[in-house]
Order: sequence, then C-alpha cells, then structure tokens
Amino acid sequence: MREQVNKVNPRKEFFKTSIAEVRQVVEQQDLLDVHWKLTAETAEYRESLAIENARQEHNVT
Repeated sequence: MREQVNKVNPRKEFFKTSIAEVRQVVEQQDLLDVHWKLTAETAEYRESLAIENARQEHNVT
C-alpha cells in the first residue's frame, strides 16, 4: 500500500502526470471518440494525500 497512490480505493489509481501529457498521448493515437471532462471529484485523492501525510508524520512505513 505504501507505493499505491490511491490509498482509499484500490480499484482506482491516480497517476502523477498532467492532463496535458495524457491528452497529447491520446491525440497521438488518433482516437476520434474522446470526450474530456477537466473537472473531477477529488475526494479519494484528497483522502489518500491525508493518509500519506499522516504516515510521513508518524514515520510509518
């Protein structure tokens, strides 16, 4: 779990990359039926950050 970015929901994963990088790769693939939603709910991501910060504060590995 230490290496996992999403510590709340193991079925979903977050990536440390920008949406611009993702979009560039998708556009290079010539995918035509792509719809971009640039706003998203971030509850699980924020919870994951809180878990990681708490671990670092308490030196838990």
